[in-house]
Amino acid sequence: MAEIMDRLTLVPDDARRFEVSLAEADRLMRLPADLIASMTGAGLRCRPSPGGPLFDRTDLMNVSMHLGTGSAAMAARRFWAAGLNPPPQVRSRPTTIYYQPRCPDPDHPGSCRFGVATPGGILECRGEPGGRAPVAEVTVEIASDWPALPPQVTAVLDTTAGLHFMFLPPALRSDLDFAVRTGLCACEGAARLLADEGTRRGLRARTRFGLIVAPPYSTHHNWAEFLVDDRWVPVDPVLLDSMLNWQLLRPDIWHRNRSIGPVVVGLSDQRVALATHNGSPAAVSLSTRRLAPVHRGIPIPAGPDAASR
Repeated sequence: MAEIMDRLTLVPDDARRFEVSLAEADRLMRLPADLIASMTGAGLRCRPSPGGPLFDRTDLMNVSMHLGTGSAAMAARRFWAAGLNPPPQVRSRPTTIYYQPRCPDPDHPGSCRFGVATPGGILECRGEPGGRAPVAEVTVEIASDWPALPPQVTAVLDTTAGLHFMFLPPALRSDLDFAVRTGLCACEGAARLLADEGTRRGLRARTRFGLIVAPPYSTHHNWAEFLVDDRWVPVDPVLLDSMLNWQLLRPDIWHRNRSIGPVVVGLSDQRVALATHNGSPAAVSLSTRRLAPVHRGIPIPAGPDAASR
């Protein structure tokens, strides 16, 4: 716990958003009040309010991930790790994502016009305020086999060896100076550092925003991609370092220079709203179901990971 607390002290207070109550911390992240009280005594930042102390959501998410409590930590520890280790005979895994956007105000006039970001573009659907939200269903083919990274790419990945994956407040997520100075970075910062360094060295590299697709649900993520053997190969060595440190992946099989391709699907080159309601960003649930896998020897149609010529 001392390690995570030391890292949290590097986050400036003016970047934090103190808006999570003790009750919400317990309900959403399974962090009971007595545990938070002890962490507050050890330096966890909070702000007083008439209803009790308020905490920064990203601070609590980091503690939750470190302790293995709450939905995000459970997903990383169970579903992400399982998704990264498909059976060796599986070449790809068709997966269906169910987008269910939510109306933010059931009393607003007029109908609900939703848009959801999918690998094929924006899908639009309509609903009525206060009614059941529509569900947009999308099936994607996620490849399990990815080419090994050549030395010139792994040399770029080596430049992030001193960084630590952290959930950061919005103002710091893409702040590269903060990442280099403190060693703390969110997925956006790590992706940007890798793509910039790869481009500087003359490699074809890009950032990508999309989904970690790991049933029973998906979640948004950023990563970098490098062109290898005419395929855009997704990488996130900083995330893999953390998963190895949390002992979620076997060190005799996994290392930071492997692709995270078996669990991601790209949506855009930059962060976009996963759902909109009448033109404004909206909350959305992303329940996910794996279909029958495609085994080796069966051709896979070219997908978005194929290089454009």
